[in-house]
Amino acid sequence: MGLNENILKEFIPEAGVTKSTPDVATGTFEVDNSAGLQVLKVVPVSDSNVPFEDLQTTPSCNPFDDLDTSTSCNLSDNDLDEDYVPTPKIRKTSLINAATPKKSTATGSSSKRRQPSGIPKHILAYRALEILKKLDLKAYLLDDVCSAHIVRKFDELGGLSESDRSTIVNVQQNFYCQLLQCSLFSPPTSVQRNFTGKLPNRIRNIRYWLSKSGGSITTSASTSSCVTDCSEFTEPAELKGTTDRNDADLSDAINSLNHTSLDSWPVILEHWSTTHTLRRHELENSTTGVNEYRKWDVLKTSNGHLLLSQDFNELYPGRENLLISQWALTRKHIISLAKRDTPKTDLETRELIERVDSLPEGQQQDILVLSILVSPCCKRGRGNSGVALPLPSTARKAFIIHVKTANDVSRTLREHVATLRSKNQSFQPSIVVVGPSLAEISASYVQIDDERYHMRTPLAAVDTCFKAFFALDAKYPTDAYPHPENNPEAHPINVPNEQFDQRDNLGNNADLIDNHDNAVGAAVNYEHPHQLSVEEFKLALYKSSLSLSARLYANPALNRTRVQEILDLTSDFAGAGFLDILKTKTLSMLQDYNGLQSDVDDLKLMFESMQSSLEGLDTEHMRMNALRDNKCYIDPKQFYIGEGETFKYVNGQKTRVPIDLHGQYISMPKVLQCFFSLPGVFQSTIDYVEKLKTSQDFTNIIQGQLWKSIEERLFVNRQVFPLVLYFDDAEPNNQTGSHSTDHSLGCLYYFIPCLPQHLLSQLEYVFVAAVFLTDHQKRRNSETFRCVLNDLKKLETEGVEITGGLLTLRIFFAVVLIIGDNKGVNGITGFTESLRNQVNYENDLLVNDVSLSGIKRECVWNELGSYHCTNNVSFDCMHDFYEGICHYDLSIILLDLIENNFFSLQTLNERVQFFDYGLDSGNKPTIITLEHLRREKFKMSASEMNCFARNLGLMIGDLIPEGNVCWSLYLKLISILDIVTSPFVDTTAAPYLATLISEHHEIYRNVFRKTLKPEFHLIVHLPRIMGLIGPLLHVWCMRLEAKHRPVVKINANSQPCRNNLPLTTAKRYSLSLAAKFLSAQSFPDSIVFHSEESLLENCETYQSLQHVLPNSYLACSQNVKICGTTYEKEMVLAVKYLNDLPVFGKIECFVKPTVNTDMCFFVLKLYLTNGFNEHMHAYDVTVSEDWPFVSYPELLSFYPTSCRTGSDGLSYVTFRHTL
Repeated sequence: MGLNENILKEFIPEAGVTKSTPDVATGTFEVDNSAGLQVLKVVPVSDSNVPFEDLQTTPSCNPFDDLDTSTSCNLSDNDLDEDYVPTPKIRKTSLINAATPKKSTATGSSSKRRQPSGIPKHILAYRALEILKKLDLKAYLLDDVCSAHIVRKFDELGGLSESDRSTIVNVQQNFYCQLLQCSLFSPPTSVQRNFTGKLPNRIRNIRYWLSKSGGSITTSASTSSCVTDCSEFTEPAELKGTTDRNDADLSDAINSLNHTSLDSWPVILEHWSTTHTLRRHELENSTTGVNEYRKWDVLKTSNGHLLLSQDFNELYPGRENLLISQWALTRKHIISLAKRDTPKTDLETRELIERVDSLPEGQQQDILVLSILVSPCCKRGRGNSGVALPLPSTARKAFIIHVKTANDVSRTLREHVATLRSKNQSFQPSIVVVGPSLAEISASYVQIDDERYHMRTPLAAVDTCFKAFFALDAKYPTDAYPHPENNPEAHPINVPNEQFDQRDNLGNNADLIDNHDNAVGAAVNYEHPHQLSVEEFKLALYKSSLSLSARLYANPALNRTRVQEILDLTSDFAGAGFLDILKTKTLSMLQDYNGLQSDVDDLKLMFESMQSSLEGLDTEHMRMNALRDNKCYIDPKQFYIGEGETFKYVNGQKTRVPIDLHGQYISMPKVLQCFFSLPGVFQSTIDYVEKLKTSQDFTNIIQGQLWKSIEERLFVNRQVFPLVLYFDDAEPNNQTGSHSTDHSLGCLYYFIPCLPQHLLSQLEYVFVAAVFLTDHQKRRNSETFRCVLNDLKKLETEGVEITGGLLTLRIFFAVVLIIGDNKGVNGITGFTESLRNQVNYENDLLVNDVSLSGIKRECVWNELGSYHCTNNVSFDCMHDFYEGICHYDLSIILLDLIENNFFSLQTLNERVQFFDYGLDSGNKPTIITLEHLRREKFKMSASEMNCFARNLGLMIGDLIPEGNVCWSLYLKLISILDIVTSPFVDTTAAPYLATLISEHHEIYRNVFRKTLKPEFHLIVHLPRIMGLIGPLLHVWCMRLEAKHRPVVKINANSQPCRNNLPLTTAKRYSLSLAAKFLSAQSFPDSIVFHSEESLLENCETYQSLQHVLPNSYLACSQNVKICGTTYEKEMVLAVKYLNDLPVFGKIECFVKPTVNTDMCFFVLKLYLTNGFNEHMHAYDVTVSEDWPFVSYPELLSFYPTSCRTGSDGLSYVTFRHTL
């Protein structure tokens, strides 16, 4: 057993005066190199009988030789197996002061002492300690009666009790006291500054010898401890030339490690191996392993983790590849263990196990296997000390930190460090994986202190992190231990101030190549705040100021003049003088605490920078240039439409003069390139597309026949996404004012229909292509849309390149639909009315008579390879149903019912006004008048008409006798709406839909004697159109019309000027895009829980529902937002089918998982469905005593609804689409 600091601690006293032992003499040490072996002799000054005279320095390889006397040892049966790798040594405190001490003076030194050799002191100390470490203590322990049986017990059991360890310590003390020819002493009752006694005198003499030879021994005293390094001494006379030469080589190796480039990596590896023992000695005698880690600059390079792995190989040779080589067998054992020992209440781990079984062997399965290992290793309840044991979710996060997007890595780590510090814990080497879910990991990292190493696979990250714990003598995270009370302290690696750099935007596109073989890895460097330079601070301040400017420009309610005023006021505020007061106070405190002058000067410059925080961004021109430099601002381009005329005063007379007509367009390739370069956007989109291709449910346009034909015809073996164009006129002025049509803008928008479904309704993912005055576009489609057509052709043939890291992708885009109201779409496609096919379209073009053919001009969009106006047909439910057919049908139905005295108009309005709309309360219909009914036009928006039509059955159904032929028209209409507004398409229901439409038209013509309107002709084609393009709900104009508000209306209202309104509108939109691209934010989280959470056992209804809950320690939330839909208590959800009827449940509470926050569970109070009331078009339900516990994916439909009480006292549930 070697002499180490823990052994010294047991017999070197704490601060105080020693006991006097006059019968013991002092002695000297010398090293005998005869016979090729180093032998340490202790030669007493007054006695020639030397105990332990021939202690030979044979190193021991028994595990007992490295026994740590400062802590308990808990070893399992496998600890002494040949493949066992012991845990890192764990120490309570450090006894060695790493700082180089000042030379102490002593009297009585010999004039024959050798002068310092010039070799660094710490190397000489290290060489001296190596001699002492080779003393064989085990032989002495076996000879001692008290300790011999303890050694044998350790060999048999692999562990020691506390009493046995105390005995070993006492034997060690006796051994070293005899060796040093001195005796123990105990601390006094009062602290004294001068120590007396044999041992302190002996240490002073040794320290004197080392000071003469260039070595050192450090003694530091305080009120609580006397720390003495007795390991760094040797006889200077015995330092031979060979030792000097080896020590000189060691010194050269140390210098080279901090001044060597990566180009000479083999040299670095050689020097790193040479210095291993010295670095190990310094690490073992350091209170914080991180200080030793930071001193080696070579560890901060991209290859630093390889050096830590080499240290592990030096400590445990032959075991460096055990994890990788035996992983296949280990993986099977982990899966078997998890299936057997994971509790049924651990739903998250159970789900992970199911996902493991469904995945093939590979990287995706590996990370899931490592994650499920946590649950069977975690005990439930509390430990022996009464401390709550970690939940599997907490332990899993301590083991592997999962981040959804690379852009959030730094923020997540900062939050993790803050959480650890709140628990008085330190940040240790950690594994970080990046991906939308644990089954979709795109990048793996190992975070050590402030260095982040990019690893090739998650398994490689685990292997590297494991080796780093041993190489750095770090401690495992507390939450990763199954028994926290048995987790002793070790060298903590503390991350200062949680300053994980926010600038490391690792574009997720770099992580798309899962099989990318990057053996070296890549470290992401960032600075500590106390090391932050003035220039770096100025850069951070500049970026923050630019972000502030972009966010102000993105607010449509602020015109650019107001933005300038706000920034000017901000600049004046920063220079108002309060920063001078703060600077004076801060600098004064630094001087009082003897702060470094360089730090004081840097702080002065930083305060001066804050006073001029907008320097370089003072004017709009400078801000625009800054945004362009950051490649986030796309300048609108002016395009020529044609010539027009206006009136101007020439020489005092009003004269008609010609002018050029222009519009503005924003480059579509640049916008799409910037958008898909945002972190996680491309990966999330392509994952969703692949999911759709393998899904059996028809829910998206890319699953339709139209897109499949385009893809097969033009884009074989190329990555292509569809585009949908939307055109409409927007009125910036008051629509009822005198200038209501003077400045109407034609707006061409586009969106990507294959984005994740819950994002399609968010306006920020609808982009502006072109803006122009409506009057300028008339009869000039070719000129008006020429720039957009050129961009679309380029997107079809050339695509855009997206570069991230080592990856470059080319993505193509193709127009699949052009949508809008009938007037807008027919106008830009050259039609007047009616649908046709490609053959009769060509014939009508040859006729060249609009009165006969209905074709005004050839469709300019037919120039695109993916589009033809007769093939790429669409239908808009908003305009054709809620602003068309519903008005025609409901007006004549209600008028007929009123005239037949089933109810009065007053009764109708009372039912409308006092109806319980529930979730639709924001779309409450307005008062109905006879004029509305006779004109067949209600004063309702599309959303209000949708609400009115769906709830009309519950409003007045009880007043109408069953079988009424007039009411049957309403039932046909609402049945058609249920199908065409469904989020999925049932292709087998196409004949049924065609029958419903035919019967609807027959009743409308025969019963009410009405002629069919154009919208009635359009819906005849719905079964065919839905088979081509999928659910109409995802391509209707309801949300797209809302884009007019931020782009046109709010922007126009913020400024009175209407000169060149298209340019103003395009610039403001480009600035809003710049703010989005500058923020580099990915898609929002799909699940967001309410901030106020509580334990389930504290919920009001816990007693009623506890029997369905896995445990009472789960958190419940007030509400939750999932995929853009907010769910609250009392809402009703469709859960499942039972006896061919949907089963509903009322939400009682939301359960937040402890592990996977991408999952939400609902505790529901179940309704039993008695049947479907066709007359009221609602489900008749009654409350049951069942309380199902349902996860979000298990729901029959994701749309919430309400349960209402009808006039007959029964409970009814209406749903927005067919189930």
